[in-house]
Amino acid sequence: MLFVFGAPFRLSDREQPAVLSSTHGSFTAGVFDTFTMSQSTGPTSGIQVDLSPLGAYIIGGTPMQELSNRILNMEDLSGREVRDLAERLGSLERWDERFQLIETFFLDRVRQHSGVTPEVLWAWKQMVAANGNVSVALITDELQWSRKRLRAAFLREVGFPPKTMGRLLRYRYAMDLATGYPHVGWSEIASRAGYSDQSHLHRDLLAFTGTRLVALRSELAEGTFVQDGQIIDS
Repeated sequence: MLFVFGAPFRLSDREQPAVLSSTHGSFTAGVFDTFTMSQSTGPTSGIQVDLSPLGAYIIGGTPMQELSNRILNMEDLSGREVRDLAERLGSLERWDERFQLIETFFLDRVRQHSGVTPEVLWAWKQMVAANGNVSVALITDELQWSRKRLRAAFLREVGFPPKTMGRLLRYRYAMDLATGYPHVGWSEIASRAGYSDQSHLHRDLLAFTGTRLVALRSELAEGTFVQDGQIIDS
């Protein structure tokens, strides 16, 4: 979730950035297995809240498959309370009041929500602990669920089928390794992360970010977010 208090962001589709673009104020995004490009339209400020897929399901009150690879304005969400939160945050001037409001809202949502399916929560924890390197067949056998039932539950509460989420978790772990061990080669990174070889890591990197391995090292070193950049004293 991104609560914007200034100029909105312009978000573009990966395939046709000049054609398929939209401008958003406060918005929420689901789990992506691809990427979009964002551009600021002017001076702005805001609060970004990163949630796990299950956390987003609880807070947003929306079936997660409806958010997969999608970005929605807050007013388009099914939960009226989330839309009201964006408006209330925008009316406040002090940051401490904004943070307090968000914290109170999220805690209330957790208390009110009936929670996630216990079997989905267990399966998700197994996948996270293994950085995606866990067999879906082992999970279904342990739960005594069919693959179809697990897939449907994951689509509703996580956003993508277990296999796709496994790919995303494994890729995220590979990027954590690449950031933490900048002098380790890509073949070693791929092996440690659970890929069969470097080419499979490159395939996921290209699909998820549009970036190639040869260019990624410099991007990781430079930082891809404002908060990762260097402070310049004037």
